[in-house]
Amino acid sequence: MKKVDDTTPAPCGHRGCRLKPSEVRAQLLASTALDDPDLTRVCDQDEAVAGGAIPDFRSRRHVVEVKELTSQALRRFIDLYEALPQRYIPKYSFRYLWAVSVDVSRAAGAYGGNPKTPEVKTLIATSTQLIEDLESRGIINSLADHENFPKYAKALGFYSNCAVVPDSPLGPGILLSGTISGQARTLDLDYDVTAFLQDWLDSEQSTNARQSLAGRAGIHVLVLMASLDGPAAGLIHTLRETPGEVPAAALRLPDDIDVLIVTTNIDVLRFTPNGGWLRHTAPPPP
Repeated sequence: MKKVDDTTPAPCGHRGCRLKPSEVRAQLLASTALDDPDLTRVCDQDEAVAGGAIPDFRSRRHVVEVKELTSQALRRFIDLYEALPQRYIPKYSFRYLWAVSVDVSRAAGAYGGNPKTPEVKTLIATSTQLIEDLESRGIINSLADHENFPKYAKALGFYSNCAVVPDSPLGPGILLSGTISGQARTLDLDYDVTAFLQDWLDSEQSTNARQSLAGRAGIHVLVLMASLDGPAAGLIHTLRETPGEVPAAALRLPDDIDVLIVTTNIDVLRFTPNGGWLRHTAPPPP
């Protein structure tokens, strides 16, 4: 199937400068938070910004870099999982219909790299072997098979589960019932927001953003797009459960960043060393 092009043309017209949907959203959110409607896409062929990492948007007052707080490993898994031809796989050798849920917490907790995650391409074969063993021993839920828990955790993730579905119109087989992801959080904004963001800023994850802004004219703004499919899920959930509140603890912004903007689908947080935290409702998508 041919992939649909959902990008938006840039003012310069260059193919390589087209905006992804997340960048279109980031431009709107940044323009609103900064009260700067003149932010435009930076052309990667502009000699004024040539050489090294370049920012995403600029105006006479601001230069803006956008980063997504997401897990590439989890996105790869979800893309493959969603591409499976069917969620119900008949298995005539089974006695029951089994719901199989997969734990992807390791992938969700990492921005990059290759954290150990269940393999989509072998998911059906792996689940079949596990279920055949469960049925042979008369067990209808893998959570009850305590002695073999390490086996299930290794194959399908720590919080995975294989369980019989009672009273289903479907015949015996496997029903892929989705993914599970768990992250520790405290409901304390100083921990779930400030400390979480500080860890990101102090890590190698922020290197490209700082390089993109370094030495540029104007106020240096970093926009972080928080996403549920990655380590920022805890931040998003805590913000949802603390409407209107802001952290008390301040961030230590790197020298190359003057303003930090953090966005979710619902909220926009803005931090500056002098003004502290501000929070407002995110504008609706264009």
